[in-house]
Amino acid sequence: MLTSVCSFFSIVEQRVAASGSWGPPILSLLSGAVMAFALPGHHYWPVLLICLPFWALLLDQAAGKWRGFWLGWWFGFGYFALGLYWIGNSFAVRSEALAWMAPFAVAGLSAGLALFMALTGFAYVALVRPVSLGAQESVKRLHGFAGPLALAGLWTLAEWLRIWIFTGFPWNMVGYVWSGIPFMEQAAALIGVLGLSFVTLFSGAALRQAFRAKERGGSWKPLICACVLLGGLSGYGTVRLAQNETLYVPDVHLRLIQPSIPQTLKWRKDLLDLHFETYLKMTRSAGFEKITHVIWPETAVPFLGQRRLKAIAGLGLQADGALMTGAPRYQQRSEGGYKTWNSLFVVSHQGEIVSAYDKVHLVPFGEYMPFKEWLPLAKMTHGGQDFTPGETLMALSAGSKAPLFTPLICYEIIFPGHVTPSVEAKGEKPGWILNITNDAWFGDSDGPRQHFHITRFRAIEEGMPVVRSANSGISAIIDPFGRTMGRLDLGQKAVLDGALPKAVSSTLFSWTGNWLMLSLAFAAVAFAAVARYRLGWFSAQRVVD
Repeated sequence: MLTSVCSFFSIVEQRVAASGSWGPPILSLLSGAVMAFALPGHHYWPVLLICLPFWALLLDQAAGKWRGFWLGWWFGFGYFALGLYWIGNSFAVRSEALAWMAPFAVAGLSAGLALFMALTGFAYVALVRPVSLGAQESVKRLHGFAGPLALAGLWTLAEWLRIWIFTGFPWNMVGYVWSGIPFMEQAAALIGVLGLSFVTLFSGAALRQAFRAKERGGSWKPLICACVLLGGLSGYGTVRLAQNETLYVPDVHLRLIQPSIPQTLKWRKDLLDLHFETYLKMTRSAGFEKITHVIWPETAVPFLGQRRLKAIAGLGLQADGALMTGAPRYQQRSEGGYKTWNSLFVVSHQGEIVSAYDKVHLVPFGEYMPFKEWLPLAKMTHGGQDFTPGETLMALSAGSKAPLFTPLICYEIIFPGHVTPSVEAKGEKPGWILNITNDAWFGDSDGPRQHFHITRFRAIEEGMPVVRSANSGISAIIDPFGRTMGRLDLGQKAVLDGALPKAVSSTLFSWTGNWLMLSLAFAAVAFAAVARYRLGWFSAQRVVD
């Protein structure tokens, strides 16, 4: 059986080698595109068993570092183009006249993000590309781990860079393929989504290493290690879920409002008052007398003026409760005009604004236009003026009954390790994360579903519940283990009532952040480099296969 599988892989290698100069790039593009189906929205994770080993095979056959660069770029382009196709929907929602720009925008974004995979391919080929086999058996065994460790470490470093470069866009990290498998998701409490990306890439490359010919450096040992690692993480997750039930903060009762207002109607001036009345009516619906905290989504109202604050006061909120809502904040400039922030306000039962948070991490092109000197275009969201970024993340109070919370607006929650304030307010650690968003821009697509599952990972990483209010869905109450305690599906117009889960003791990830996996990724790449150069950078005889 194993001999037959190895023979099959050998035939595949021969066919790929004989496919000409365009064969490998096309196959790399297809591999990346198919792998996108493993992401949330589809969850076809078994495709990883084909795509990752096959891409490692293509890189192993690359004729040089720049060939590895382009194989990585084509793989990344396919992966991101299929994984981010839904971004194009926002152009048609903004204006039918802009719909023609959608494929160019998706292609341009995918091409830019693919550069991170291109650098991964370039560095991988530089470290472990086969050339000739060394003589020492001990070094051969060492080198058997070099490929899987190099690919896993380099990919993890590339994903970490995506958190920062060009303001950051760490969407569709490969670690999210474990979403929907609860016992594997729990590993995020230890190593975060970056760690799960590392484990996934190591396992895929180890599978490739197992089925290559023994005389060419093939080894089952990396795959055995990968299986042990996956087994250990799944065992940890199973025990963690079994031993921890969801506990709740006493006397806190939440109501999430999901009005499902179409984006094409959201900012029509003749409908603004009607939308506001919709929020008030849904807030006052059956069971309101039990509610302590009401949550409206991002930019629920266009302006939180005195008339609207008076209407909120008339709702009859409990004295120790609050209403949290998204709304733009304006400030007049001394030189004329206004500065605008995308904000969250906490409003008391008396209709007074008691605290506010300004969104720190703005969406390029959506909330501000980068490179305005060369791109004289208006941002995608309503109004031509750019939003101003807030100064820092913070913890806000929502009344005496509820613990402090960290507000995050829209895609601020996609940044692993950067979703809580660095300095605890008033010496008290926030007890939950409130994420308000508006995914109506993207319609019934993978985008809102991916956003929801990304949110769940932040709960597991930080050991904190996440309350998510979205204009068109998916709204949810998520416990600190990523379990969904209540949910409103995409496009559903309804309210969601529920209790607030308690946070758990600090997780390993909440202490170390991404630095633990970043260190391990560097160590993995260093190990591969040492193996590549026979335990010394300046060895005359390089160990490669």
